[in-house]
Amino acid sequence: MILNNSEISPDLVTNYCRTVYQVGIGVDALNLHIDQYSKPLQELLVLKNVSNAVIVSAYNPFSQIQSHERNLTAHAALLEILRRDTVSIIESKNIDPSGFWADEKSICVFGMNIVTARALGRQFSQNAVVWIGCDAVPRIVLLR
Repeated sequence: MILNNSEISPDLVTNYCRTVYQVGIGVDALNLHIDQYSKPLQELLVLKNVSNAVIVSAYNPFSQIQSHERNLTAHAALLEILRRDTVSIIESKNIDPSGFWADEKSICVFGMNIVTARALGRQFSQNAVVWIGCDAVPRIVLLR
């Protein structure tokens, strides 16, 4: 990952890379790790008949911690947009293994192109989204 032109600190990017991206809730959830292939994710892409997915959150814009209520309101707005556009989604969660950041609700969106994914992340003032291509390897895509 090239950080030369990014406004995001390398430490913050490292935190994003260490995060566990849990797609789904409960016993069937998939725990994804940046730059690591996931066979269950590959199978899910095939099942959904798509070649890509993106994980996006509306929590803590620009990594500035917000109140629980403000984060829930932003998440509801993200869900509203995605449901209105009738895309295939799975509610998800971003988990910081160090415990410094509280878990963040997120959404895994199937079949969204990278241009739209970036625009959606920027609309909710996010520093990054997690892009998953046809190789089923999650990657951080910096947005600023």
